[in-house]
Amino acid sequence: MNIINFLNDLIADSIDQINEKVLERLKECSLEEKYELEIIKNITTLVLTPDNKTQLYSPKFVLQSFRSAILEDFQENELNFLKIILDHVENRILKARIADIIWIISNPREIKFAITAIENYIEFCETFEAINGEALNIWKRSFQLAESTNKPEFIIKIKENIYKLFQSTISDANFYHLKASKILLSSEENKNKIIEILNALENIAYSKQQENYFLSISILEEISSYHKFNKDLTKFSDYQLEIFNIYQKEINKLENNQNSSYFQIRTILESSIATLRKIPRKQRKRLNVDELLKNTFQEYTEVRIESTSELKSISNFVDLSEVITSCRNAISNKSKSQAFKIFVNIINFPNLDNLERIAKLNLKKNPLLSIFSEENIANDGRVISRANRNLTSEMIRLHLENINLNVQAYIFPALGILNLEHNYTEIDISKYIHLSPLIPFGKHNILAHGLTFGFLKDFSTSLHILTPLLENIIRFQLQLHNVKTTTLDPEGIETEVGLSKLMEKKEIIDIFGKELKFEIEALFSSNLGPNLRNQIAHGLANASLLNSTYSIYGWWLILKIIVNSNPEFYRDDSA
Repeated sequence: MNIINFLNDLIADSIDQINEKVLERLKECSLEEKYELEIIKNITTLVLTPDNKTQLYSPKFVLQSFRSAILEDFQENELNFLKIILDHVENRILKARIADIIWIISNPREIKFAITAIENYIEFCETFEAINGEALNIWKRSFQLAESTNKPEFIIKIKENIYKLFQSTISDANFYHLKASKILLSSEENKNKIIEILNALENIAYSKQQENYFLSISILEEISSYHKFNKDLTKFSDYQLEIFNIYQKEINKLENNQNSSYFQIRTILESSIATLRKIPRKQRKRLNVDELLKNTFQEYTEVRIESTSELKSISNFVDLSEVITSCRNAISNKSKSQAFKIFVNIINFPNLDNLERIAKLNLKKNPLLSIFSEENIANDGRVISRANRNLTSEMIRLHLENINLNVQAYIFPALGILNLEHNYTEIDISKYIHLSPLIPFGKHNILAHGLTFGFLKDFSTSLHILTPLLENIIRFQLQLHNVKTTTLDPEGIETEVGLSKLMEKKEIIDIFGKELKFEIEALFSSNLGPNLRNQIAHGLANASLLNSTYSIYGWWLILKIIVNSNPEFYRDDSA
């Protein structure tokens, strides 16, 4: 078979490399070869996701009207083709992939395919010279296959494989080693081996303190969690104290660095306080935790005050320190629910009449603004809009200036106090939003998940979850009001329209109000603003945008909308 010769002649060390070679071959192959190559292309396009138990293989890409292959796409004749070529394929990772897919899809299943997959996965892993994401996924999948087929001898081989590579590459340890250790610890029953792994991790943690303190902390957190899981709260507490000490060393290093920022120091101090608070009360006296908390909190207060001076860099004309202090006082020393209620309403929706009045004055004072066109350029240099300055664009510009001030003067300082004095978990957020009529059925949990990331100051993850959910909420509300949210193309394919088109629906103002319509467009869908929806949906958003005042405000705005729509939230002060 020509296809076998082609596959066995390939020089490829990964599924992605095989996929690239197949795509090249497809450009110049015969019709007979094309059918077979398309099958190989599809199985090598699949992405192994062993952590997703409901979808072990995911599509490589999903667009609005197109996606790459999924397991459900494979027909019986294609499965038979894979069975025919399996024994002739020599490339270990390709052979393992084919056998694995046959094992998953076949009904009834034949255990020989699972065994073939495991054997070839193991042999392929023996060629690894470093621990990486591919190795981790293959190890996890091999474990799953060995456990599901009740083959303990394979589990032993896999563990030996992982441990051997773990030990041989320990001098170049990184976060992948931490993930590999989790696999070993989760399946290891030999106490001596467990102690060896934990000692190795501890050595990595202490050796990496200078070059990568965050890796050291992550490793010690894993060791600490292991002891907590095994009810050894003494060791758990000891390692939490070690983590605190590493934070302190990093703070000392920053304090001696002229280029460091008080905001950097403040962030680490917040983490160190949170670490001390994890230590159980029964262990605190032994470790002098209360005294450490007192001193660290005092240092945090001093740094927090100093950090307000750095806010002057955002404007030569505005001193926000008094506003920030007032904002913090409004939140501080309140109950958990009271502080939360103040936070979600710490800023009102914009006064559009006032914005319009100021915008008109600006345009009147500067008539040239409406004559010459204004370009908005994306991070990658693309011109994403070009238009004369008009009333709408000037109102959006003014609103974005207000967002910058509001986030730095109100939202971010208030969030710091909330995190310092309270701990808002995903369970808390779920309770605050669970009766909101805005949320579509089945979206409460993922919405709470996304909102919780904001309280952790992980606005990148939060916005990636919340932005499409906001669009879904708007679409859901329009559909409840019998508004058509789809478009029909000439071929009869019906697709949902995007956020910008949804916001053009005349019913939006009746449902959400003109102020909220303006806010959503200015932040999420207009080219005149940050256009968060487009930037996130198309993978164009960089770290700067995702951690900007616009993203922080976008997270807070969604929180405000959802919480304030919950009729029970303000009735029950214990919410």
